This record gives sequence, C-alpha cells and structure tokens, in this order.
Amino acid sequence: MARNRKTIYLIRHGEVDVPGRRCIGTTDVPLSERGIRQAGRLGMWMARKVIREAAPYELYTSPVSRCVYTAKRMTELTPLPERPIRVCEDLHEIYMGEWENLDFDDIRRRYPREYKERGEHMWDYKVPGAETFEEAGQRFVGLLKELACAGNAEERETVYYVVAHGGVIRAALATIGEVVADDVMKVKLPYGSVTRIKTEIASGEVDYTVDYIGGHPAAAPGDYRITEVLDRYEVPERIRRHMKAVADVLRRIIDVIDPAEQIYDRQILYSAAMLHDFAKLHKDLPSAGAYQLRTDGYELVADLIAEHDTVDMHSELSVKKDGRTYVSEEDLLYYADKRVMEDQVVPLAVRFETSMAKCRTPEARMKHKLRWNKAISIENAIYRCTGRHLEL
Repeated sequence: MARNRKTIYLIRHGEVDVPGRRCIGTTDVPLSERGIRQAGRLGMWMARKVIREAAPYELYTSPVSRCVYTAKRMTELTPLPERPIRVCEDLHEIYMGEWENLDFDDIRRRYPREYKERGEHMWDYKVPGAETFEEAGQRFVGLLKELACAGNAEERETVYYVVAHGGVIRAALATIGEVVADDVMKVKLPYGSVTRIKTEIASGEVDYTVDYIGGHPAAAPGDYRITEVLDRYEVPERIRRHMKAVADVLRRIIDVIDPAEQIYDRQILYSAAMLHDFAKLHKDLPSAGAYQLRTDGYELVADLIAEHDTVDMHSELSVKKDGRTYVSEEDLLYYADKRVMEDQVVPLAVRFETSMAKCRTPEARMKHKLRWNKAISIENAIYRCTGRHLEL
C-alpha cells in the first residue's frame, strides 16, 4: 500500500545582530552581516536541492524579519518560477515572558532561583508569562503533522522548507522523541543550519525519521579537516593517492569548462574528490561515507559523494546558468574518478578494460557496460561544452 511520504527541511535563520548575550524569543531583531551571508548560502543550497530533487516544494517561514529575510534570499536564488512564501505564526520562537530581551547576566541576578530551576527542568519549567519548551514543541509539531498529512499517497512527494528558530526547532525534535526533553538545549543547531526530517503515514499516525541535525548546507571541509577525516577512518595511503589524483583531474577539467569561476563551487568539488572513497572499506562505500559527512554537517559534499557513482545514466547537462547548460557536478566527479587508475591518469578505455576483467557474472558485466556508457556520455558532454577534447 502506498504511503504519504514527505521530506521536511527545518532551517534555522542566519546569525542575528544582538549585542552581548540576550534572551531573544519573539523580539524582532535583524540579521548580522554574517547572518546575511548565511542566508545567501542557504539560497545556493536550496537552488541546488530544487534542481536535483525535481519535486514539488513549498517554503514556510516564521513571521519575524530574521526568518522572512532568510526565506526571501532562498527564493531569490532558486532557478525555478518563484513560489509564494507562506508566513506561519506557529513557527515563531519560544516567547520568554518576563525574561524576553533581557541580558542573561541580568536574569541570573534578578531571578536566581527561577534561573536555576529552569536549568534543571528545561523542558517544562515556565518562566513567568512565558511559553515552555513543551508547549512550543507541540505548537511546532502541529504544523509538521499538517505538512505530513497534506495531499495523498498517489501524489509526488512534496519537499517542504521551513525557516524557523533554534529554540522551537529543538523543542520539535524533543516532541517527536529525537532528543531527551530536558537536554533540549544541548542539541547543536548553529545559525544557518539545516535539519532533515522524513515523514510517513502509517496506520493513521505520522512516523518521523530524522536524517541529520544542524548540518551546514554550504560548508566544505578544508585540508586540515579532510586529513582529520582520513586519519579517523585509517584510510590507506593508496586510496589517499587515488583521491588526490582524482581531485587534480577534476580541477583541470573545471579550469577548462569554467575559467571565470562562475558556475561551480570549487571548494565543495575539491572536498568531494578528496573524500569520495574514504569509506571504501565499507560494503556500501558511497552511502557510508556520505552518512558520516552529513553527520559532520557537510551536506553538499555528502550529496556529491553519495550520487557520483550511481550506475543510472546521468541527468545530461543539468546545471544551467545565463542561458547555457553545463555538466553537473556529480557527473564531473564521476568522470574524473573514471580517468584515474590507482593514482595514474589513464584514458577511459584503459580504465574500463582493466576493470572488465573483474566482472565475473552477467549482471556485473551489464553494470560495467552502463558505467562505460555513462562515462563516454559525460566525456562527449564535456566536449560539447568546451569545443575541444581534454588533455589530462
């Protein structure tokens, strides 16, 4: 029996421009300069998601300006017809009553007993005139249930982007049982981060699966972090050399296709190339590696790693900008990987002739043929983009 499945991204707005450490709930405060940049990165992330998932989507936001601005920046960069942003009162931050907009040092001095008790019973302690985490969680999850139940099982899966606040998102995660209630504020949820939830209707109830919490949508690990990941998983030197060679090939391809650096995010592509086989000792290597990177907050890099080595035919020149069409990032990574054998750059024919010898079954040989066809198709697409054959 078909089930009504949804994907919901819970997005915390960008960093706010607030002096000191203040207790900000429903008070309307603007984004900082850093927060504005974070909103822009969220826009690039959403644009990529909308293109890749090719599914109906809707965007909801809390009514305060820091969320509305973040939501508007996201839609401005989405390369599809603009969808109306739905402003929803149920997404506002937890109202803090008598503590609203006070400095936390002042709160400790003026309300020492209440401050201590709230710290010990964070979930259901009620500040005078305020809303509890428990109440906020129920309010927020009410909307999640509405989204989960919208439409019917026969419709295409709708993707929902929900821009809200750190406190109320944490409260929702506790309400659906993902985190311990009184530890709700221990959940790491940085400004401009993304939390992904999958919902499914089963026996009339909504089942929630939280894929990851507080991911950084446009972040790519630097060299130090890459080395740290490789060391953590004790990646052998031969695999490291292979990934470095793939990264070098990928860089040379991008230099030809995108010399003005306007199409591709080089840091994300470089990081994906340097990590694409880091979980090679796992049975399901792309998924295993991607899962760990998502846990660490590098979602875009994780997406590239998870999708670059699929045997399905690629989406054929799926990146569009300024009226021109370019090869997708996943396909570029796939092609660069197939041009490297061990740590040496080789023609596609050499790489595939060598790997064909390992195919012992008809199924393996068929899959090998699909991979070969995909690689040749990407090579031809690169030629159409550049007007010349690559010299690697």
